[in-house]
Amino acid sequence: MSDEENATVREWTDLLRRIRFGATVTVPGSSRGVRGATLRAVALMLATYADADGSRIFPGTARLAVACEIDYRTAKRCLAALRWLGLIRVVRAARRRGLADEYRLTIPGDLLDKVDVLSPAQMDLEVERIRDGNRRRVDDEPGTGAADTRTDTAVRVTDAPVQPSTGPACTGAGRTSNDGCTGAGSTVVRVRPAPPTHHDVDTITTHHTEVNLRTAVTVSRAREAVEDQIPEEGEGGPAPPPVPHGCPTHGRAFAAGTRPDGKPACPLCRAAARAQPASGLAPVIPLRSVS
Repeated sequence: MSDEENATVREWTDLLRRIRFGATVTVPGSSRGVRGATLRAVALMLATYADADGSRIFPGTARLAVACEIDYRTAKRCLAALRWLGLIRVVRAARRRGLADEYRLTIPGDLLDKVDVLSPAQMDLEVERIRDGNRRRVDDEPGTGAADTRTDTAVRVTDAPVQPSTGPACTGAGRTSNDGCTGAGSTVVRVRPAPPTHHDVDTITTHHTEVNLRTAVTVSRAREAVEDQIPEEGEGGPAPPPVPHGCPTHGRAFAAGTRPDGKPACPLCRAAARAQPASGLAPVIPLRSVS
């Protein structure tokens, strides 16, 4: 056998795809043949054990049967059919039990005398014929054409009023309608309208100091005391004396004058008077303990 008949894995598998084994392949002198589909599957599995140049193939019959999920006798018949077709060649036979024969991928010159082989152009024509036949078959089925697909996928939306439920109330936060109380389509959510709310963001924060807060409280109370002394309209009596504007000591923020009990109207003046010791008494001096 010449070197021209040797084939790489790529060349051999490309040829194997175009070979028409038919329903059954029977080796002359054998009583049983093998199915064409089974023979193709075993041949492709055998190519997976080869090197890139198509050599060093020795998986063994038992391993090949396990890989292809077939029985041992079927794997053995497939190897015999591939040898008869000339697609593989025995390079080295096993010399003892437990070893496997070594094969090589080949392309025989008389292959067309045994099986039909499609050319690449014939292969493409056959593929196109099957594709067109299945395309027409799918288009002829009702509801599967392009026009039917466009019309069937249209979404129709109707405005139907929601009927209020009259049966027993169902549980749930959304007030589920009692038409079976199942499914999202039976749920009616009613939202009560509410007046719009305007939230004004206050970005200015006023911090009142202790002095300002005390001033505001004392001034308001002093003014209320003075107003209580002014008689209402229609009542007799002399006109009240004019109220001085502010305490002469602590400023206009504090009331001036005296209260009915004789004490100053200014709270700070009253506090200062209480802090002064009584006349004729010595002030109390605190003593510190000596440790």
